[in-house]
Amino acid sequence: MEISSSPRLVLLVQMVMLSVVTVASIHSLASDESALLALKAYINPETQYILANNWTRATSVCNWIGVTCGGRPSRIIALNLSSMGLHGTIPPHIGNLSSLALLSLRNNSFYGSLPNEVSCLHSLKTMDFGFNNLTGEFPPWLWSLSELENLVLQGNDFLGTVPSSLSNITSLRRIDLSYNQLWGSISSSIFNVSSLQVIDLSFNRISGTLPADLANYLPELKELYLSGNQFYGQIPISLFYCRELQVLSLSSNDFTGTIPSDLGNSTMLNKLFLSRNRLDGLIPSSIGNCISLKEINFSENNLTDIETKWTKGKFRLGVDL
Repeated sequence: MEISSSPRLVLLVQMVMLSVVTVASIHSLASDESALLALKAYINPETQYILANNWTRATSVCNWIGVTCGGRPSRIIALNLSSMGLHGTIPPHIGNLSSLALLSLRNNSFYGSLPNEVSCLHSLKTMDFGFNNLTGEFPPWLWSLSELENLVLQGNDFLGTVPSSLSNITSLRRIDLSYNQLWGSISSSIFNVSSLQVIDLSFNRISGTLPADLANYLPELKELYLSGNQFYGQIPISLFYCRELQVLSLSSNDFTGTIPSDLGNSTMLNKLFLSRNRLDGLIPSSIGNCISLKEINFSENNLTDIETKWTKGKFRLGVDL
């Protein structure tokens, strides 16, 4: 008998393989479900609201509020519980959601530290814990999330320095660490992630000078927010050669020197905020070349005059000479 030619055997093998795939899918979804039930258990029952009756085993986990499933075998690929008034802590079980591409707990009242197990979410592209009450040292393991594109931790109470290892996440497009308690200088390697489009480190206690070539490796940079820190020294001229730059916010620091005439190269710039620094000299006439500029604020500096006449009518001005 030739086993390889037996139709029954081939059919049996196919059925076994299908069974294995189906069981694997059930087990994967089952582990995802268990992880979410653990998260629910860590949320104050008084704030569970619609999760209380929806997140139960009586309903398929893929139909739970805030949950999106996908892939083959089916897994949870997105969890979005933004602005649901939830109060609680984030359990380590969340690290079992290994197929997550999006995780957003934004604008709730989660507190405590981020569990190290979040570092197991290697498929994650968007992580948004913005506007919660999270505390503790800035997570040192973030660099392990190599697929991450959007990192949002704004409006929490994270402490410590921004680790240079973040530069290992070469797919990052947006990083928002604003309104935390971060301090110290920031490694220039952070500005070497060429895919970055938005950098927001505003309203921390970060200090030091900005590297002169800060923008040389950021061809896609659109928005840079560094206001409300303790940066000092001169504004890097290279910033005004970022062809895509639309927003530059450096207010409430300790920058000195003059506003570079290279500013005129920023033809895409529509918002420029340099108030409350120690800038001096003239406002360069080249600002008239910034054809997209709509809002500027140079107030509370030591600027003496405007270099030559330039059209002010199209700007929303904040200039205190």
